[in-house]
Amino acid sequence: MARAQADGGTGEFWATENIQEATWFAQSNNANGQAAMLTFEVSAEILVRLLSAIPPQAQWHQDDGLEFFPTSFPTLNRHMRNKRVLDVP
Repeated sequence: MARAQADGGTGEFWATENIQEATWFAQSNNANGQAAMLTFEVSAEILVRLLSAIPPQAQWHQDDGLEFFPTSFPTLNRHMRNKRVLDVP
């Protein structure tokens, strides 16, 4: 997370089903590296667990997708399936 903050990030992880929005996020890379996006699957049960945790480990943003907070990362890492990193032109 320190590296993300050094590069202008704030440490959270965003996910959306909207490919145009995902592409925009990938191309908004503050570190000016190769733009890329991570695709993955996670069960609805895990999403509900993260959203309903106290304090919440994720937040739903209408029309913007899911914001995962750093406290959710261990759970996400354990439960993500079909992960792929795709280059974004």
